[in-house]
Amino acid sequence: MWRHGKRPPWAAGLAALALAAAGAGLYVKHGDAGACWVCAREFRPGLPVRMRVAWLGWRSVCCAGCAVRYARTRPGRVRDLRVTDYATGRGLRAEAAFYVVGSDVRPCHRPDALRVEPGVALPLTWDRCIPSHAAFSDRVSAEDFARAHGGRTASWAELTACRPIR
Repeated sequence: MWRHGKRPPWAAGLAALALAAAGAGLYVKHGDAGACWVCAREFRPGLPVRMRVAWLGWRSVCCAGCAVRYARTRPGRVRDLRVTDYATGRGLRAEAAFYVVGSDVRPCHRPDALRVEPGVALPLTWDRCIPSHAAFSDRVSAEDFARAHGGRTASWAELTACRPIR
């Protein structure tokens, strides 16, 4: 018990520190095993991307879309990038890949509606993984995929340029 019902002056600081530590456990930290380093979503099979970031080393991200967004917003930080060929599952350098952007195949995004309670759903209006980005080792495979699933083909240089893809 505190004397005369007063708390010592350091008690408020200790309580604030305890709340901050408890809240830190609720935050999904970058680099957690099984989660994307950029968006903190779970990894999906067949899409792993590894990027070497300046001062941080190799990091895993869920898809080429997260890697593109990271590279565009932090120029010069990505030193090396390895994507997965969507058709074969083999790894390749990002600069050598051909990409299909905006197809109807969206393996990384969340469902089109969020259920908040029984009978109530909120429509999807934005998702960080839309448009989808699928990597291919050759242009022919990328163009065939785009014909079958929609979207447009692009190179890594086009994806990371700070202008819209046409």
